[in-house]
Amino acid sequence: TTGGEESKNQPDDTTGGEESKNQPDDTTGGEENETDPTKKDQTGGKNTSAGSSDPESKGSESGTSGSAGGTPTTGSETPAEGTEGTESTESSLSAPKSQFTYTGASLKVADDNDDEETRNESTTVLKRAAENFKNTAENVTNYVIKIINKATGNDNTLNVTLDNVNIDARDEKNPANGNAALSVEGAGNTTITLKGDNTLTSGGKHAGLEHNEKSKDDNGNSVDTGKLTITSGANEGNNTGSLKATGGSGAAGIGSSDSNGAGTIEITGGNITAKGGSGGAGIGGGQKSTGQTTVTIKDGTIKEAVGGDLGDGIGGGSGSKNITVTIEGGHIKKAQGGQGYGSFYDAGDGIHSDKALTISAGATIDNAIGGGCDSDSRNRNAGHGIYSKGDLTIETGTTITNATGGSCDKNSSNQYGGDGIHSDGKLTISGGTIGTAQGGDGNASGGSGIYSSTLTISGGTIGTAQGGDGNASGGSGILGKTMEILAGTIQKAIGGNASNGTGGSGIRSNGNGTLTIKGGKIEQATGGDSEKYGGSYSTNATDIEITGGTINASSYDGSGIGSGKGAEGNTDIHITNSDVTAKGFIVGYVNQGTGIGSGINSSGKTTIDISGGTVKATGGGDGYKGSAGIGSGSYSTGDTSITLRDGVTVTATGGGDSSLGGGGGAGIGSGSDANGNTTILIEGATKVTATGGSTAAGIGSGHYVGDINDPSVGSTTITIRNSDDGTVIPIIVAKGGGNENRCCWASGAGIGSGGNALNKTTINIEGGTITATGGVSSASDPSYHGSRLSGAGIGSGSNVSGETEINIKDGTITKATGGKYGGAGIGGGSSDTKDDSKKGAVTINITGGTITATGNDKAPAIGNGSVSISNADAPLDITATAPDAEKAIQSSDGKKLDEVIQLAENGKKGLVKLVKSGTTSISRLFHNGIYADSHSTPPTA
Repeated sequence: TTGGEESKNQPDDTTGGEESKNQPDDTTGGEENETDPTKKDQTGGKNTSAGSSDPESKGSESGTSGSAGGTPTTGSETPAEGTEGTESTESSLSAPKSQFTYTGASLKVADDNDDEETRNESTTVLKRAAENFKNTAENVTNYVIKIINKATGNDNTLNVTLDNVNIDARDEKNPANGNAALSVEGAGNTTITLKGDNTLTSGGKHAGLEHNEKSKDDNGNSVDTGKLTITSGANEGNNTGSLKATGGSGAAGIGSSDSNGAGTIEITGGNITAKGGSGGAGIGGGQKSTGQTTVTIKDGTIKEAVGGDLGDGIGGGSGSKNITVTIEGGHIKKAQGGQGYGSFYDAGDGIHSDKALTISAGATIDNAIGGGCDSDSRNRNAGHGIYSKGDLTIETGTTITNATGGSCDKNSSNQYGGDGIHSDGKLTISGGTIGTAQGGDGNASGGSGIYSSTLTISGGTIGTAQGGDGNASGGSGILGKTMEILAGTIQKAIGGNASNGTGGSGIRSNGNGTLTIKGGKIEQATGGDSEKYGGSYSTNATDIEITGGTINASSYDGSGIGSGKGAEGNTDIHITNSDVTAKGFIVGYVNQGTGIGSGINSSGKTTIDISGGTVKATGGGDGYKGSAGIGSGSYSTGDTSITLRDGVTVTATGGGDSSLGGGGGAGIGSGSDANGNTTILIEGATKVTATGGSTAAGIGSGHYVGDINDPSVGSTTITIRNSDDGTVIPIIVAKGGGNENRCCWASGAGIGSGGNALNKTTINIEGGTITATGGVSSASDPSYHGSRLSGAGIGSGSNVSGETEINIKDGTITKATGGKYGGAGIGGGSSDTKDDSKKGAVTINITGGTITATGNDKAPAIGNGSVSISNADAPLDITATAPDAEKAIQSSDGKKLDEVIQLAENGKKGLVKLVKSGTTSISRLFHNGIYADSHSTPPTA
């Protein structure tokens, strides 16, 4: 045993602290004031008290003594005039004038085998020891309490009650000194029960309620300090005990002193307010605490856990290691990290664990807030709201109202905002409710709302995941390298804005990562804005797999779903049986991203495969260069492959507005000014509705796509056919973009090329039921050069320099109508097409199908190019309508109709009808002897 000074009248056979003059034999007591208690001033002010040692614990060496039967004892008496508490006599600091330390030479505790006399004597001894301690511990503010429980074994818990204690152990003359208001030592476990309102304020380098990882045994050897449990006799209403603990410089509010681990601390009740000194955590480790610190919160209310500068709210201090935090229940109203400063010191986190952090069912966190950076910080990071260096698990039944990363002064260089929720390991959200996860603002970058290298969301509700704003880049709403969303609801995932760089993504996979969505509901995923560039940005590969759920996504320069602005890596997007709405934002005079596909200026290859479900995609760029609804962004150079199949229903609209000097993106295909090759396959889709942005094709290429000096880039290939088994026949409605009565840059085809396309477009129609309409553009001033331009229904847009090849083998074209200013129903748009050159040449090969095509007074129903018609591959039935029926089909190579139309007697239907506009009468009929009964008396061919 250990102790302080002994009483002058202490019996020879006792050891321990200073005892009462009238203390009975065979007992030990706390170190007490030598002043006669009867002479103390009775002020009834602030109290300090300690509770009981368990009488069932045999032969234990324990801390403060208590009454028999395990009933805690308390008291209230003032100290003698002129006395003041100081640190333990073991400290290197000045010795205390009076200190309560009960180290407990073994008290004889009777058991059931003892006779009645022995049991009565034991009870009397315990009561007297407790009374002696009580008489000394009443109403003191100038003393400190030191609890040392050296008991070992299975039943080694010392129970202590704090009842309206108020201890201030600071040294006002020398703040670096002072004592620990209450310290707990020894290998035995200690439970402190709170009653009333208790306040512990410690001096420099000491925790308010101090519990260090290591203690000394009787031989002076270092041993692990037993577990500290803090609880309350009542956990509801006004009877709940409270504790306010404030650490000195470098130390925690509750936990370890400077440079020590805090051991094991468990909170199961009470109303707790803990504030760390500079460098210390609110609850957990002091600064440079490299030993073990384990904090478990099971119940009670943490009203505030606030770290000092650089310290965590709950976790470790500055430079600490080996911190483990587990939250199994209770109510954390506020956990606040301390501020960072200078060029070397990051801010503290709201809640921090170096190892795995689990937030279990029943736990409630109102606010977890990372610390910010001061204006002098350079190259430093703000704190995270909730942070784990290992895995982080948020379980069903958890409620996190706000997790907020700290912010840094955006006027200082290279500062990074903190993340709302951050895990270096695997982050698993299996349920519960996260109200808001907010990234902090920063100069170099805003923080993310939620970040993990590996993220799995399998349930629960995320209200808002918001990236912080930055100068160079905005943070992402949800960011990870590998992400899997299996279930649950994400109401809003929003990227942060950037004042001079790139906005953040709503949901983003970074690095060579993957994003897999198999279920759940994403109500809104939106990329951030920027005064300079806007949108999201990624430089590496993105693999996105969506196999269920409901998703609403949008972005600025990046795709609603896909890669960000300037993506260099390959992007693979697979969407199956999902309900998806995706769009690039529409903002005046800004290049905008695709709904689904690649961002603007991207160079990586993009693969898009959509099967089943319902998809609505809109390209951005209402103010300038438009991107595709599904496909590539404007100015992209990477190749794009698009497949729509297996019963999917798609509505896709390209962005762009030529009236403001820009060009449009295709509904499905490429964005304006793209140089990558584009391949589009529509196979067995249920219905596809595609509208080109101004000057772009509905299905095909955007405006001014390709490079006239390099035929290997900017080509477009479109294939439409039924499902393999022939049971699903896609319904296609495609409309080319234009801008009538506004400006006259160009017009796009319904299916084919956009206006001013520079490289080859190939169209293969092998099935489906198709309606295609060419776009129309005209200037409000008819004197403007080229003021009226139109695209073909199926074929080329206006002013196209690239070659167009149209191959129709089967299917039903219910309506192919060119724009009214010179677009053919099937063939070329109004342009400067040259018949003697491949530049701008259009080739039309029809070998089967049921076709209705309509021309106008400036273009044929089928023509504006070289035409060849036969029934070689499938039965053929063509109705071509024009104001002059004889000119409904025209071949630009000068061939006559009987040369153009070659119907073989091969058992397949062969029928071509020329009809005058506004009538149903057939002006001319070509057939191979097999035709409908209604035409039993056809005119001569």
